[in-house]
Amino acid sequence: MAACRGAGDSALPRFLNLCSLILHIQLYYPLWHVLFFNSFSVIAFFCVPSTPDQTFCLGICCHLCKRKKGKNILTVVPQDTLKYCKLKVISATVMLRRSFMRWISLAESRELFMDTGGRILQHPRATLAQTLQVLAEHHESGDATLTRAALQRLLDLDVTDDVTASIASFNATKSGIYTEQDGVSGGSGNGAPHLVLHLMQSHLDDATICEGCCRCVANMCQLASGASYCSSQGDESRGDADTSDSLVEQGAVELALGTLTKYRYLSPRGRAWAALAVLNLVCLSRDGARRAVLAGGESILSTTLLAIMEEVYGMNRYDAVKNGVTECLLSTEQRTTLDAALGAVARLLISSAGDNATGVSYRYEEADYMTVKAVVYYLFWLSRLILLGTRPDKIDLCNDNRYGEERNRESHDSSAICDTSAEQSGGCLHFPTASRSQRSAVLSYLPPLQKAWMSLKNLTTCGSNLPMVYEVLHQISKSDASAANGGKDCVRSIVEVVRLVGISLTGLGAAGLLEEKQLQQDLLANAVTAFAALTSTRKDLSERELANAAAITDVHCDMRTGSDVDRKGDGVSAVIPTEAAMRVIEMLSTGAVSGIALSAIHQIHVSHKRKMEREGTDVLLYDREDFELLIRSVQLLSNLSEEDTAVSSPNTLAVLHALLIDSASALAGMERKHREDISSFFVSQTSVEHMLLFQQCGIIAQVYAVLWGVLRTKEGARSTVELRMYECVERLQTLLESMGRASATVGNVSASVGDQRADCDKARGCGEPGVLGAVKTSKSRAAVAETIERLIPLGKKVVHSLELVSVAESTGGNKGRSAAALH
Repeated sequence: MAACRGAGDSALPRFLNLCSLILHIQLYYPLWHVLFFNSFSVIAFFCVPSTPDQTFCLGICCHLCKRKKGKNILTVVPQDTLKYCKLKVISATVMLRRSFMRWISLAESRELFMDTGGRILQHPRATLAQTLQVLAEHHESGDATLTRAALQRLLDLDVTDDVTASIASFNATKSGIYTEQDGVSGGSGNGAPHLVLHLMQSHLDDATICEGCCRCVANMCQLASGASYCSSQGDESRGDADTSDSLVEQGAVELALGTLTKYRYLSPRGRAWAALAVLNLVCLSRDGARRAVLAGGESILSTTLLAIMEEVYGMNRYDAVKNGVTECLLSTEQRTTLDAALGAVARLLISSAGDNATGVSYRYEEADYMTVKAVVYYLFWLSRLILLGTRPDKIDLCNDNRYGEERNRESHDSSAICDTSAEQSGGCLHFPTASRSQRSAVLSYLPPLQKAWMSLKNLTTCGSNLPMVYEVLHQISKSDASAANGGKDCVRSIVEVVRLVGISLTGLGAAGLLEEKQLQQDLLANAVTAFAALTSTRKDLSERELANAAAITDVHCDMRTGSDVDRKGDGVSAVIPTEAAMRVIEMLSTGAVSGIALSAIHQIHVSHKRKMEREGTDVLLYDREDFELLIRSVQLLSNLSEEDTAVSSPNTLAVLHALLIDSASALAGMERKHREDISSFFVSQTSVEHMLLFQQCGIIAQVYAVLWGVLRTKEGARSTVELRMYECVERLQTLLESMGRASATVGNVSASVGDQRADCDKARGCGEPGVLGAVKTSKSRAAVAETIERLIPLGKKVVHSLELVSVAESTGGNKGRSAAALH
């Protein structure tokens, strides 16, 4: 019988509990009567493992059982006496057992989750309260099997928000197990840690328990904010914090990241749970991102991303063909892990930097090489998966290169994506009519693809990260260095997916997938911005250093022959002069990237024209997102204008010519509106006119930059003459100069802004809306005037170059020569 009580049950607590029963029962019956005639209850109480329900039953037995004439008979007692005795027995028993004993003994806990042979029950019937109490009382008993079984039962029950809220609100301190000194290391809260976090802290070497706790943490983070489930009752300072903030304060971020470091010992679903826990903690809490950065979260997440991708390659589960249909054998757990880990990396990259004294504002400005490598490799890897699911005819399924390492190819050649540069104009993928595998690939991989491009866009925004991005892309290209195309297919796969998903994919809005439609637009904007940064002029030199370098003879390395060629007058290199950078620029200048930019410009322009026709107006503002994408796309063409021959083609310049014609019409409409006194335009113009003029000037400036680069090539010079762009640019220049003279007659607007600001500081009513509105309007007018003044000189240079080219083409003497050769 002693063995049935379990290791955690002693005779002293049971004796004290029995004394409590006798003390309350003697209020109605003599003490000797109870002890003599109910001796059987004393024996049963010490021999049988007790629970709160059993204790209550024994107390009732002491009232109902009496010895009469040598037999046990039931005697009915008054109802009020029985009710009063019941309440007294329960209250006293609860107080004593809560103070000196466990709610559920170890033996009873094992009976809830295991059979007599010690095997875990497949379908335990323990309730949520029993499961939580067993975990709280016996997880340190040394019985790891019991802890795992109870935790698995908790995971099976945690399927609704109500259950998750009950788990989050469970306060382990109520059982008397923990004290306030048991806080998780690193936590800033004063109260005891939550039960789930205490489990993780107590079983750091048990991967099964840690991964199960990570799932509970991930679910608790998604509870609606507004009530703190995890904070203790006495911690009033965190009373207004939500669940995720309380978990972060108790060290959940460090524990989840610590679990993720053991990814090789975690199950596939355990990796997904750990990654989801980190993602929810850093995204749904105030301080989670900062603590993750301090704990080395970027390195841990990046290592996890690379390791899982390596594992997928090593298992040869990259792709397969069944019945002529390409199927990706990437499991759901692997997708979830990669998506969550990348999302956490993206969140950490845009978090605030710890020290702003050096001018660093965000984490992506000081990213390490491992983070850059993980983002770029994941982008390439995900692009291949999307091509497998949507365009299986465009990829060689046997290509299984691993991260730039040359693997033995015994039975298959290593050719990657087919050259699709000649097929970019066709092949639209309409989502409603697409195949099931294509729709599944789009819906599965569009969210992580957008995150990857957002992360790469943030990384390329900082010039110090560009050498690392170039180096990683160069390593990817070297993985196919033995291919006939010189290793361009790896980078081309990234570009092809952007064109396919961002340009060719249509019908998401018609299918009711509005969120996916927004993701598609964001993906295209991030990709174009990243391409523009990768193809822009070098950012490792200041303007003064660039000017000094331009005066020195540049030694250019011929990429084809490898010989040094003295090219006087070329000035400083357009990109960072490394082999990786120049190789990547060469691969991005093959026409695919410029085709994406041109398609984006065309789509935005056509959509804007249709909107103007529907509203019946000749002048209309661009939407903010459309305008930003339009400007970035034209900027990308400007960066590629001298290297990419596709930019100099008549098709590309025709689209840009249409933009200039629309800008000329918009400026002419403004001039007609203020025909009587053009100077009044800078006095009485509205905020809409301000924004409209800013947009048109921005478009004109970017197109001028494209023309300036195109005119330096022979093909570009011929195309501008064929399209008669000289006439359009000359008309624009006339309008801009007229507005520039009008702004000069108004006076020095910027000086008046300073005077008004000084007067505003001195006046008592400087906070009045009228005064502040006047200052804001004056600043806007000054910015408009400054924009026009800076645009006029650039326009003069472009007009002069176009004039030289036009004259040369008309006379035939210098026909076919670029503007640079004619100067």
